[in-house]
Amino acid sequence: MKANRFLAITMLLLFVTFVKAQDKYEFGVATFHYVGGKYDVITSFDRETKIVESGKMMQNQWGFDFTPINKTLDDLSGNGWEVYNTNTVMEGGIFYHFYLRKKKN
Repeated sequence: MKANRFLAITMLLLFVTFVKAQDKYEFGVATFHYVGGKYDVITSFDRETKIVESGKMMQNQWGFDFTPINKTLDDLSGNGWEVYNTNTVMEGGIFYHFYLRKKKN
């Protein structure tokens, strides 16, 4: 009986320690949207979405110029954000989604 109680308490302490050891993050998304020669760079953090930059861009023989989204991602990385996943959607234009996270203090 004492062995079962000891084992249960040990497992509970290990579980609590493991849960507290996990990092906590804030999450956001940066999106590059291209359609019809125009692009938008959009960010979304904590239910606030805004268009960071818009402009005209023609696709060249090598593809797209990703300078606008790269500039935005560089600015965000300077503020502690990191890209942890990406996704491309081709519906109603082309959407490149960059999923971001930032460690909470």
